Amino acid sequence: MTKSAADLAGIPLKTLKVGLRPQAGALNSVECAGQLIRTAFARAGISQKEAAITMALNEGQLTRQLQDIEHLSWQRLFRLPDSFFVELLIVIAESRGLAVVRTSIAFRRRA
Repeated sequence: MTKSAADLAGIPLKTLKVGLRPQAGALNSVECAGQLIRTAFARAGISQKEAAITMALNEGQLTRQLQDIEHLSWQRLFRLPDSFFVELLIVIAESRGLAVVRTSIAFRRRA
């Protein structure tokens, strides 16, 4: 039998407290987001200073945002060149175990 909203109105509310226990490694990808972005900068050949200028931030702000990862604006990230996003996709895929990237180097023989 279901109760109507009027029947439930007289029942006092109780606060439910729930604690989530992160599984081993479950939050690592979130916690290292700043490092993933810094790695993508390096692989794309973009200095942190250059990235900050492109994102209309000062370098100190970007450093804090990459350390804390409390707030990092996607609108500002989207100002970065495509080379950054290619590298970021690769870095994320590697860190999550979705892909392995191999780099091949071809040397030319000089006579």
